[in-house]
Amino acid sequence: MSVPDADSAKAVAFYMTSYRKMLKEKIRQLERWMEQADRRMEGVAAEGAVQRYREKMQVQQALLDSATPESENFKEYYSKQLEVIERQQSNNSKRIESCLKEQEDNKKKLDAYYSQERENRRSDNITKYQIRRETERYFSIHETLPSYIRENLRTMPYNKGYIFRGVWYFGNRPLGKHDDPNVTIMIERRSSPHNTLWIHEYKTGEYHKIFEKKGKGPQTLISEEGPTAYGRRFVEEQQKTLSTLLN
Repeated sequence: MSVPDADSAKAVAFYMTSYRKMLKEKIRQLERWMEQADRRMEGVAAEGAVQRYREKMQVQQALLDSATPESENFKEYYSKQLEVIERQQSNNSKRIESCLKEQEDNKKKLDAYYSQERENRRSDNITKYQIRRETERYFSIHETLPSYIRENLRTMPYNKGYIFRGVWYFGNRPLGKHDDPNVTIMIERRSSPHNTLWIHEYKTGEYHKIFEKKGKGPQTLISEEGPTAYGRRFVEEQQKTLSTLLN
C-alpha cells in the first residue's frame, strides 16, 4: 500500500495530524478505564485489568511514537480515510445529480403547465371569437328571416321547423298527442332549382330522409341514410330547447 506523494503532501500532513490525535485519544481513554478498574476492583482482578489496559496503552503509545507517513498503520488509516471521502463524494454527486434531475423534472412540469395554460387561453380566445362571429352571423341571418316563416313557426310544434341559410328554426308550440318526439321534420327552401323545397325527416338514431318538392308537385324521396353526426347532434340538441329565439 503506497502513500500519495507530491501532489497529496497536504492531505498526508492533514491525516497524519488526525491519526496522531486519534492515538492520543485512545491512550487517554485507556488511562481513564485503567483508573476506574483500579478504584472499583480489588485484588487479583484489579491487577489483571490494570495490566491489560497498561499493555494496550503501550501498544497505542508505540504506534504514536512510530507514526510516520511510511508506517503501515498510518497507510492503512490514510487509505480508509480516502475511501470514506470517496464514498462521501460519490454520495454528494448522487445527491447533486438527484437534485438537478428533480429541478429538470420540475422545470418540465412548469413548462408543460404554462404551455397548457397558453393553449387554454388560445383555445378560449378562439372559442370566444367563434361565438361572437356565429352570434353576429345568426342575428344577421335572423334579420332577413321571411315573415311567413315567423308566422308558421308560431303554430308549429317544436319538433318541426325551417332551415334558413343554415340556421335551424323550431316551432313554438308543444307536441300534440299524435306527434312523435323522436321524429324531427325540417323544411329547407333550395335556391336551385327554383321553387324547390327539401323536407328533412330525422328519426333519432335511425335515419335521415330527404324529400324533394318542386312547386305544387308531390314529395319525392331523394335520399335516405343512417343518422349523420351533423344531423344527430343538431336534432338532439335542438329538441331540448323549446324556443326559437323569435319572441
